[in-house]
Amino acid sequence: MSDALIREVQEDLQRDRAIAFAKRYGGWVVGLLLFVVLGTAAYVGWQNWQAKVRQDESARLFAAITKLETGQTEAALADLEAVGAETSAGVAALARFQAAQAAGAAGKADEATANLEQVAGSDLDDAILKEAARLAVLGRQLDEGDPAELISELEPLTAGDRPFRHQARELLGL
Repeated sequence: MSDALIREVQEDLQRDRAIAFAKRYGGWVVGLLLFVVLGTAAYVGWQNWQAKVRQDESARLFAAITKLETGQTEAALADLEAVGAETSAGVAALARFQAAQAAGAAGKADEATANLEQVAGSDLDDAILKEAARLAVLGRQLDEGDPAELISELEPLTAGDRPFRHQARELLGL
C-alpha cells in the first residue's frame, strides 16, 4: 500500500510540474508554433505567386511568338518589346532575342542590333545568353565595324572554355 501511495504522490508532483511548465512556457510554445505555421504559409504563398508570375510571362512570350509565326510581324514586335520591358530578366532576354530575329527578318537591322545589345549588356546571370547576344552583335558589325576593335572583342570569346568559341573563331576568320 505504501508503494501505491508513493506512486500517487509522484504522479501528483509530475502533474503539478507539468502544469507549472505549461503556465510558464505554454505561451512561448504556442507562439513558436504559430510563427512556424504562418511562416510556412507565407513561403508557400510566395512560391505560388512567383510561379503564377512566371506562367503569365511565359504565356505572353508564347502569344507574341505565335503572332510572329503567323506572319503578324508588327504586332509580334510590339508584343515582344512589351514583354522584354515588363518581365523578369530571363524571359526579357528571350523576348529580345525573338524581337531581334523578327526585326532582322523585317529589315530593321538597327532595331535588331539594339535588342541584341540590350541582352549582351544586361545584368542577366546566364552567361551563355549574354555571349550569344554579343556574338550576334559582333556578327552584324562585320561589314561596317572597325576590324581592330572587332578582333579585340572576338579574341576573348575564342578561349577553349567559352561555349561559342567555334562561332567566335569563324567570325574572327571572316
